[in-house]
Amino acid sequence: MPSFIETQFPIDPLSAESYKERKANKGQTLTRLGKWWGRKPLILVRASILGMLMPASADSKKDREIFLKILTLDDDGAW
Repeated sequence: MPSFIETQFPIDPLSAESYKERKANKGQTLTRLGKWWGRKPLILVRASILGMLMPASADSKKDREIFLKILTLDDDGAW
Protein backbone atom coordinates (compact mmCIF):
# COMPACT_ATOMS: atom_id res chain seq x y z
CA MET A 1 0.00 0.00 0.00
CA PRO A 2 1.49 3.39 -0.95
CA SER A 3 1.98 6.11 1.62
CA PHE A 4 0.31 9.51 1.54
CA ILE A 5 3.50 11.27 0.42
CA GLU A 6 3.75 8.98 -2.62
CA THR A 7 0.25 9.76 -3.86
CA GLN A 8 -0.19 13.43 -2.96
CA PHE A 9 1.45 16.10 -0.82
CA PRO A 10 -0.17 19.52 -0.17
CA ILE A 11 2.66 21.86 -1.10
CA ASP A 12 0.77 25.19 -0.94
CA PRO A 13 -0.32 25.20 2.73
CA LEU A 14 3.01 23.72 3.85
CA SER A 15 4.99 26.28 1.89
CA ALA A 16 3.01 29.17 3.35
CA GLU A 17 3.37 27.83 6.89
CA SER A 18 7.08 27.21 6.42
CA TYR A 19 7.56 30.78 5.19
CA LYS A 20 5.76 32.15 8.26
CA GLU A 21 7.81 29.93 10.55
CA ARG A 22 11.10 30.99 8.96
CA LYS A 23 10.31 34.72 9.11
CA ALA A 24 9.06 34.70 12.71
CA ASN A 25 11.62 36.12 15.13
CA LYS A 26 10.40 34.04 18.04
CA GLY A 27 10.29 30.87 15.94
CA GLN A 28 14.09 30.80 15.73
CA THR A 29 14.79 29.79 19.33
CA LEU A 30 17.26 27.07 18.32
CA THR A 31 19.64 29.57 16.76
CA ARG A 32 20.01 31.39 20.06
CA LEU A 33 20.98 28.19 21.88
CA GLY A 34 23.83 27.45 19.53
CA LYS A 35 24.68 26.87 15.89
CA TRP A 36 22.82 24.06 14.21
CA TRP A 37 24.04 23.88 10.65
CA GLY A 38 21.30 21.66 9.28
CA ARG A 39 18.25 23.42 10.72
CA LYS A 40 15.20 22.86 8.56
CA PRO A 41 11.76 24.43 8.87
CA LEU A 42 9.99 22.31 11.47
CA ILE A 43 6.63 22.14 9.67
CA LEU A 44 8.25 20.51 6.65
CA VAL A 45 9.97 17.89 8.79
CA ARG A 46 6.75 17.04 10.63
CA ALA A 47 4.77 16.93 7.38
CA SER A 48 7.33 14.70 5.67
CA ILE A 49 7.42 12.20 8.53
CA LEU A 50 3.63 12.13 8.80
CA GLY A 51 3.27 11.78 5.02
CA MET A 52 5.62 8.78 5.01
CA LEU A 53 3.84 7.06 7.90
CA MET A 54 0.25 7.76 6.84
CA PRO A 55 -1.16 5.19 4.40
CA ALA A 56 -3.06 6.39 1.35
CA SER A 57 -6.63 5.23 0.79
CA ALA A 58 -8.93 5.37 -2.22
CA ASP A 59 -10.46 8.66 -1.04
CA SER A 60 -7.69 11.23 -1.65
CA LYS A 61 -9.82 14.19 -0.50
CA LYS A 62 -10.45 12.60 2.90
CA ASP A 63 -6.75 11.70 3.20
CA ARG A 64 -5.81 15.33 2.60
CA GLU A 65 -8.34 16.57 5.18
CA ILE A 66 -6.98 14.16 7.80
CA PHE A 67 -3.38 15.10 6.99
CA LEU A 68 -4.05 18.83 7.35
CA LYS A 69 -6.11 18.28 10.50
CA ILE A 70 -3.27 16.36 12.17
CA LEU A 71 -0.84 19.17 11.32
CA THR A 72 -3.46 21.74 12.46
CA LEU A 73 -3.33 23.48 9.09
CA ASP A 74 -7.09 23.16 8.58
CA ASP A 75 -9.61 25.91 9.33
CA ASP A 76 -10.30 24.61 12.86
CA GLY A 77 -6.59 24.48 13.66
CA ALA A 78 -6.24 28.20 13.02
CA TRP A 79 -8.57 28.91 15.94
